[in-house]
Amino acid sequence: MMIYQFHRFKKYGLLILALIARTALSAQTPEFPPIDTLPALDTLPDETLLELAVRLATQSGAVSDVFQFESTRATAAREELEQKLTEAKADSTVTAEDRKSLQQEIKTAKAAEKTAKKQADKARKAYEFAERVTSMSPPEQRQNLPIARKRVVDLLPAPERPAEPPLAEVIGTMGVAEPTDLAAPPAVPVDTLAADTVRVDTLAEKPETPKSKKDKKTAPSGPKFKTYNPAEDVILNPPARPCQIVADTRDAFSGERRREMGREELFRYTNPSLKPYFTGFEHIVCEAALSSANNNYILHLTFTIRDVNARRAFGSLPRNGVAILKLLDGDTYTLYNLRADEGLADKDNKIFTFRGQYQIEPGMLKKLQKTLLDKVRIAWGTGYEDYEVQNVDIFVRQLPCLMKN
Repeated sequence: MMIYQFHRFKKYGLLILALIARTALSAQTPEFPPIDTLPALDTLPDETLLELAVRLATQSGAVSDVFQFESTRATAAREELEQKLTEAKADSTVTAEDRKSLQQEIKTAKAAEKTAKKQADKARKAYEFAERVTSMSPPEQRQNLPIARKRVVDLLPAPERPAEPPLAEVIGTMGVAEPTDLAAPPAVPVDTLAADTVRVDTLAEKPETPKSKKDKKTAPSGPKFKTYNPAEDVILNPPARPCQIVADTRDAFSGERRREMGREELFRYTNPSLKPYFTGFEHIVCEAALSSANNNYILHLTFTIRDVNARRAFGSLPRNGVAILKLLDGDTYTLYNLRADEGLADKDNKIFTFRGQYQIEPGMLKKLQKTLLDKVRIAWGTGYEDYEVQNVDIFVRQLPCLMKN
């Protein structure tokens, strides 16, 4: 590996050094190709499996090339600094402080080079494994395609969150007209007044009575306008939606109180590769609701899947299967399903409904009331899938409703 990198550096050394010179003042972020998501593989024909495997191998190779280039660039940067240090030691005009600064930069460059080489080696191995998957049998491809994709995705850096625009750009500049901008009332011509009802001498202005100093201080100088208060802006702080509690009962024997919120759509999802086959509707729609009984809180998830092969593709919601909640701040919480569900088919056997009941631990309640939901990972009988959540504030709204007396 070291010999290969050395020869590649000798071949492209001038090009790499020129690149480093252009980016010496600011770090260059490598651009990775997007990695396709995988649909439920059990329902796909063998030809589609091979096509997915070849496409993943191509994308893996592109990712490996980026890491290999970063490794070569890190080596070139370190060698350039070492060359500068050699010249500095031979130059008597260079101060000891400058040589010490170069030595510190070399130390940092070596650490960066070590990390880059390690990542490049991982990327190369992930690419080689993705290449082997293309030559496997269809059953082996169904088993190893998710593994190959995960190895590649785990190498990619986390996407940066977009910077929030300034508040003024979101809500616009909210100003109030000055008194001078207000249109003056139109003057009424004297000749339009009835002579028999209004005397002309009454139109003459009377001299104002001089006001005392106290009156001058308290008298308003012009129209008064209420100042803008962001806390009262309903765009920034929308009013809370009313609690929709569909059940509030108490057991006659145990006295235990049970409350349940109304179901809301949590997310809807169709794999991009399947969208041509799902025109006008979604493949998966998930509804969520919370309930409480004797200080135990349950998350109810109802999955509606439009797929005649739903049981074959997803299996079931197994008992003790997990639902992993990822919040917007990056924290994750794992909930466990209390009962298994094999799915219920409609009368045409085209739509299947799966229901899960996931226990929420007491230690999670405080955080879930304050932080929005980002994604959810559901463990099915045949594997797990990740879904982007659209109804991100469901816990923030429903939990306080359940906790009210």
